[in-house]
Parts: sequence; C-alpha cells; structure tokens
Amino acid sequence: MSESVTVAVGSPDDLRSSIWRLWVQGGDVYFGAHHMLSVCKVSFHKSGKWHIAWNKGVNINEKSRFMHRWRRPPPGRNGFVDGVSVLVDPFFPKVPFRNKAILDPDIKWLPLALYGRFIALKVLIATQQTDFDSSRFPPHERILGRLKKSNGEEAVLMAGEHPITLELGQTFAQSRTKLKMYLPKDQIDRAIPVDTTRAALLSFPTLPHEIPTIYDLSLGWENVFPTPES
Repeated sequence: MSESVTVAVGSPDDLRSSIWRLWVQGGDVYFGAHHMLSVCKVSFHKSGKWHIAWNKGVNINEKSRFMHRWRRPPPGRNGFVDGVSVLVDPFFPKVPFRNKAILDPDIKWLPLALYGRFIALKVLIATQQTDFDSSRFPPHERILGRLKKSNGEEAVLMAGEHPITLELGQTFAQSRTKLKMYLPKDQIDRAIPVDTTRAALLSFPTLPHEIPTIYDLSLGWENVFPTPES
C-alpha cells in the first residue's frame, strides 16, 4: 500500500476542486489541500487527540493556532472511525480564472458530479476489525486509497456523489458570495489568477455524532476587488 493518496475533481486541464492529499507517518494521519499544506492541515494523532490547526512556524500565537480540536470518536458498527469530510462546490464561477495544466502524475482524478449532485470526500480510520467487502458500501461511494498505519489500522479516503439539497446549495452560494480577494487597483488588470485558486470554509460540529466539514469553494473574477483605500 502507498504512503499517500492525492485526489482532485475534474481533469489535468480543467481543475474543479482543490488538490487533496492524505498521508500517514507511523501511527499518525494527516490530510489537507495541497496549496495550504505549508500553513495548515488536519491531524489525526494516534493518541486520539485530533485537530485542525495552523502549522508550527506560522506567525500566530499558540492559543490561536488550533482552529478545532476533538477526541477520536468510537468506531461505528462497520469498524470505521469518522474523521473529516470535504464537500466540493459543484457550481462554476461566473467568470472563471485561467486554466492551469496540472502535471502531477500521482493525482487520482474524479469526474464531475452529474447535474444536481456534488462530490464529497471523507477521511476514515479503519480499525483492524473493519470489513472492506465492497457490498457493504453504498453504490454511490467508493474507496480511493487505503494507507497502513503502524498499529495495523488504515487511513481511508472515500469519495461519493450525493444530491444537492436546497440548504446545501444555499450554503455554497452564500459562502462563495462573501469571499473577497483584494488586489491593488493598479494590478487587477495585469493579474492572471489560475483555477488552482480556491477557498476552504470550515464548519465545526455542534452535536457529538457530527464531524468537521470543509467546504471546497470555487472562485472567479467576481471574487476579486481592489484593495480598500485607507
């Protein structure tokens, strides 16, 4: 089994998500968007202390470094421990950024979701008692990668295609509308942003059985504004 798995939605010439990477170091599991890994990631430590945090070395005080912390939940009846989910924005920008060819040969590409549906990724920890028989999974979900931990467990990345509810569609739209990228006014006409420019919105659980959710949001020229004058 490989030591990491990298996935994205779309194709090398038409990126439609962030590039997400899951990897294992000994008994610890890490996950994050490729363009953000130098500053933040999700950590599933073997101690059972899990968190989403800014990396050490980022210019931020220790108290503010942790965006969310939680304890490893118990496994479900299927043997899987829920980790974190990513909901990929299925809507295209009104005025998209320039396409940039993605040359990484290790990326597993997922096709775009059908109309009225969206792609969801989920990180799971499989205990040693987990049954991986494919008949136990819903037909719309599949395993993209399994990574062995030093204690015999496995980190699992799963993808599924789900219908967009009215509430979720509104969350995508409203969240994207609020996002603003500021550039100096004299540089906007010369800027050449590319489609790897995306945003992540974190939603933290309010109930014990829920897990953190990351909204992987698309951006376009409608999100670019001149830097406000002081």
